[in-house]
Amino acid sequence: MLFLSLFAHLLLLEACLADDAQLSAKQSPFESKPQQSDLDAWIGNQAKLSWANTLTNISPPGAMPGTIVASLSVLKEIVWRYEQSHDAKLLALIKQTISATQAFQRSSFGSAAGLGEPKYHVNGSAFTGPWGRPQRDGPALRATVYIKFALAYLQVGGPEAVHYVKNILYDGRWQSRSVIKADLEYIANSWQERSFDLWEEVNGLHYFTFAVAHRALKDGASFARKMEDHGAADWYQKQAELLGTQLQSFWDKQTRYIRASRNFVDAHGKKSGLDVGTLLGCLHAGTQTPDLFRPDSEQMMSTFHAILNSMRYTMGCRRALGTHGTSRH
Repeated sequence: MLFLSLFAHLLLLEACLADDAQLSAKQSPFESKPQQSDLDAWIGNQAKLSWANTLTNISPPGAMPGTIVASLSVLKEIVWRYEQSHDAKLLALIKQTISATQAFQRSSFGSAAGLGEPKYHVNGSAFTGPWGRPQRDGPALRATVYIKFALAYLQVGGPEAVHYVKNILYDGRWQSRSVIKADLEYIANSWQERSFDLWEEVNGLHYFTFAVAHRALKDGASFARKMEDHGAADWYQKQAELLGTQLQSFWDKQTRYIRASRNFVDAHGKKSGLDVGTLLGCLHAGTQTPDLFRPDSEQMMSTFHAILNSMRYTMGCRRALGTHGTSRH
């Protein structure tokens, strides 16, 4: 279903599996080196379990409706409530999530980080404690996902969709507070500035953040033209082109891999510059990224190979399984 697919994309923004959804070591089907059929069965079951657990992180008790929380500390029961949901119910849930995004955006306008504010209380109020801020990947990912939703909704939603998109998602105004427009303006005017990486540790310029911002600006330029906001479309396109040339500065000709960060304040031990976040950036950027950084490019394949090699000995538990694991650390 169309909205089911879009909803899956929305979950990329913040949602992750609840702790109880993870398989324990005793439950791991990999221990006995399963045949392919066993692995296929596990993937099918885990996909269903992961989907259900992810959905429990939306609008949990005590949170503002539509909020997607990063983690639930306690999960005693798997909730399958969306297993047979219809499009109308999913559409309502998506709109709830967009309303929550609006509330978070508005609470961040007065903060030093602006829309790069990475942390909020689940009731919608601003988090003012110390944290790694700003983080500029969030607005980019939001813009990309909501543009996908807007385009699909406009195709099938009729006048109601047009009214919703033009008033809530993209109003075309200067200093807009509509969800997509606000994020695109933030990205276009701040992408060249330092921010914290997706792991909230290193303050600098990051390949992941640049890659997702580049994708958002290119998508945003196309969407702005569709919304007849031609001046903004030209601005987003120009910034996307400038950003695209900067992606090349992450390529290290000596090591022959893409460094995750540059111009950073503190590397926090990541001296090699290798980080799985670079691969995630490649996946999120999709086909909008320059040819040199597409998944099948020499640069990206060389980087992937370097990351695998770096994990070969740090993840020794995988050696007995005849495969190489990769992780954040």
